[in-house]
Amino acid sequence: MSLPSLEEVKKIRRQLGLTQAQVARLAGVSQSLIAKIENARTEPSYLHVKRIFEALDRETRKVRPALTVGEVCSKRLVTATKNEKIYDAVALMRRHQISQLPIFEGEVQVGSLTERTISHELAVERTPEALSKLRVSDILGEPFPQLDERTALHAAAALLQTESAVLVTRTGRPLGIITKADLLKALSRPTS
Repeated sequence: MSLPSLEEVKKIRRQLGLTQAQVARLAGVSQSLIAKIENARTEPSYLHVKRIFEALDRETRKVRPALTVGEVCSKRLVTATKNEKIYDAVALMRRHQISQLPIFEGEVQVGSLTERTISHELAVERTPEALSKLRVSDILGEPFPQLDERTALHAAAALLQTESAVLVTRTGRPLGIITKADLLKALSRPTS
């Protein structure tokens, strides 16, 4: 397990508004150890450092709960229908600079169209001209998994290990979509 730099102890402690004594108590170490770490006057054991960062992490989670998929998702939900031609769906993907589309009938997701699906079809000896004339329903992929907007972001991150996207819903209705690119945006969010 890789731990943050020791310089982070003081920074995180101050962000949380904790004293050295409070951090020491939470981590089960002495206050003098915290002071020495913050002043770079010691090289503590891995076990002590791990306990300190675990305590700081627990306190951070109390102050700043985990991000939810609703906070991170793209609310610009671009969709297509299964009766559209592949050519039109691909043009839509290019225009919006996205790599996948949820496919809907009314408000119900019935499948998906992804760059991976399209490249697979081209790999099985379909010509681009022939593929562009097909309907989305001819190569329709499985619907994207769905998560309620209040679901913690880590659940979407786990799904995105094998899925192209996750549909985000509010009271069962489509709200947005989350992709790996959205996960990267979440990492760059400033902390308060």
